[in-house]
Amino acid sequence: MTEKKSNCRPVDDTTIIEHLNWQLDVNAALAELYKFLSSPETSIEEITHVILEQAKILTESEHGFVSIIDPETGYIICPTLATMLEKECKMDGENQGIAFPPGKNGSYDGLWGYALNTHKPFYTNTPHMHPAALGVPQGHLALERFLAFPVVLGDELAGMIALANSGRDYTDRDLAAIQRLAEFFTLAIQRKRSADNLRISEDKFRKLFEVAIDGIVLADAQTNEILDCNTAICQLVEREKHDLIGKSQEILYPLPPTPTTGDRVPGFFCLTQNCEKDECKVVETQVITLSGKIKEVAIKANLLELGGKKVLQEMFRDITEKKQAGKDLEKYREHLEELVRERTAELAAANERLRQAQKMEAIGALAGGIAHDFNNILGVIIGYTELIMDEVPAGSSPEDNLSHILTAAHRAKDMVNKLLTFSRKIKEERRPVLFSDIIEDATKFLQSTIPTSIDISVSLEENLAPLAANPTQLLQVILNICNNAIHAMSPEGGALKIELKEINHAGSDSLAPGKYQHLTISDTGHGMGPEILTRIFEPFFTSKKVGEGMGMGMSVVHGIVKGHRGEITVDSEPGKGARVHVYLPVAPKEE
Repeated sequence: MTEKKSNCRPVDDTTIIEHLNWQLDVNAALAELYKFLSSPETSIEEITHVILEQAKILTESEHGFVSIIDPETGYIICPTLATMLEKECKMDGENQGIAFPPGKNGSYDGLWGYALNTHKPFYTNTPHMHPAALGVPQGHLALERFLAFPVVLGDELAGMIALANSGRDYTDRDLAAIQRLAEFFTLAIQRKRSADNLRISEDKFRKLFEVAIDGIVLADAQTNEILDCNTAICQLVEREKHDLIGKSQEILYPLPPTPTTGDRVPGFFCLTQNCEKDECKVVETQVITLSGKIKEVAIKANLLELGGKKVLQEMFRDITEKKQAGKDLEKYREHLEELVRERTAELAAANERLRQAQKMEAIGALAGGIAHDFNNILGVIIGYTELIMDEVPAGSSPEDNLSHILTAAHRAKDMVNKLLTFSRKIKEERRPVLFSDIIEDATKFLQSTIPTSIDISVSLEENLAPLAANPTQLLQVILNICNNAIHAMSPEGGALKIELKEINHAGSDSLAPGKYQHLTISDTGHGMGPEILTRIFEPFFTSKKVGEGMGMGMSVVHGIVKGHRGEITVDSEPGKGARVHVYLPVAPKEE
């Protein structure tokens, strides 16, 4: 039976911080326990004491005990009971025992008996009202609150952690914390039982020693004299036991290194060194049989103290066939890897050819269909514009207008050539260009085409270094971003701001450290939510209406910026406009 109070409330920062602090406290307690549990020298009594101390801290309890259930008698053995209650509890000496027997039917009385009988943890903040409460003996401290957590191994009771009289009501969180401690307590009990079983099984060592499949040698760690060995090692080296006992371990190994035998080291030298360093590593070496046959073995040794003498316990495993199989497998693996590399290269080349063919088919068809006709049209426009410019006064307004037409026509011709270049898979040429000049050209073009309801402001840092870039592509970047911004502010209008400055970037996952020119294009449009921002660079994704865009603008911009070893990011919120940041590396200075 568990008394619970409703704690339903909205999760806020305070609740999260409180939960995190609780997790830290639990983890600190577990770390303290782990230090004790990881030491083989720690007794079960010491572990129960530490568990009790940590449990009291986590639950703010004044009292408690940690008990172990004797698997044979069922007695509740409490190593910590007398220590924890000697000052507070006024039970007389007769009743203040450290072991409590179960009832005749095998069940237990009282509140802690309730947890043991049901195998379920519980807490109560009104123990006197609990059905299992039996009251307390005269002189025993009064129970104001009570929590018990049985420790169960499989279906068997193994122990219990009981706590009493916290300064606050117990909660489910306290049960969760004690559960973590109980898991460690379970490990401690298991370790104790294993140690007991180990002591019982020591008399079986000789039988296991003799029937072991692996060869076993006991040798004096100082003199290397073989003290004992089993049948398996005798079979491995083709010798009788009496031929080995009393001899040096050197009899098991080939000759020490010589100019003809190479750098092979007898196994027992390595084993002795490892054991002196307290390192029980597996050593792979060789042994020699009576007939002179060399066998590959893996040896693991432990340094023991037997009869006041340091003894090496060595286990030999024949790995001759395993070694040969490993060599054969390695050759086969290398062969397969070579085949995979060849096949992967072939597939990559085939995929590249297919991708190039598909691109050529799509873009080449477009270029071949319109390039010549468009160039003829542009030729007429350029020709007649140049003829008219020869007839108008130099420096006049008509000449200035015609020069803009001529510039735009040449730019269109460059874009046609770019399309042809792309379809032919010719690498774009890049040269030093002033980004600020390209921005000024784009601004002039935009000012003549955008609605009057949109204001454009430009802020360019002076004396900027050139970029190693393709000017046509940079112009495309600016126009695509600005067109998106203009669309976001239509028809209401707004403000479009273009800024350019040089920065020293510390570097990131996508940018190397160095000097960059930072272009910021911001607008006061309707903005975007995260569902659009996460997909803004996807090809063919658009939030525009049908017929207003194909969704290629920002993906093209992203590709151009990445191709220039730069980075582009967008931040926006609905109703707060958008800001596009472009970072392009400054061209290195020529020596």
